[in-house]
Amino acid sequence: MTTRRMGHGMAVSPEKDLELFASMAARGQRLSGISAPGLWLFEPAEPEQAVFAVDYTDRADEDYLALFEAAGWHRVLGVATMQIFKAAPGTRPIHTDPGAEAEALAARAGRLGRWVAACLTVLAVVALACALTDPPRWLTVLAVIAAAIPAVYTVIPWLGMRRRLRALRAPRR
Repeated sequence: MTTRRMGHGMAVSPEKDLELFASMAARGQRLSGISAPGLWLFEPAEPEQAVFAVDYTDRADEDYLALFEAAGWHRVLGVATMQIFKAAPGTRPIHTDPGAEAEALAARAGRLGRWVAACLTVLAVVALACALTDPPRWLTVLAVIAAAIPAVYTVIPWLGMRRRLRALRAPRR
């Protein structure tokens, strides 16, 4: 039987979702997919102790996966550019260089930032058009909601990435 669990958002709090995956694995629930943004699917499996990590790539080809396999990480799930891996506790982390991780995150945030700008522009144009033309109220509500949904699903992850990027770039004490 499939179990669904709401995550915290991989772009906002990936560490919390990775902890969720480990907790579910220990209880005998294997990560098997995603049914909606932030809604993880789990299937019954043998309980196991595992750590999870996420990496992002545009090309998850055989060479990419072989590199992770050689380091002890096995891909559990690939969704778009996000690759989720698991390994035995004590396996060397995927990201050991904060500078390289920050660089990769900055590139992803930059790409997503362009989508944020486009979505917010569309939302502003729709709101302005509705204000200037005075369409029926139901049409205004429908148009603004339709334009706001993509904006929300881009702005929140982008803000989460920017927050994580600031944390990675902050001087260590």
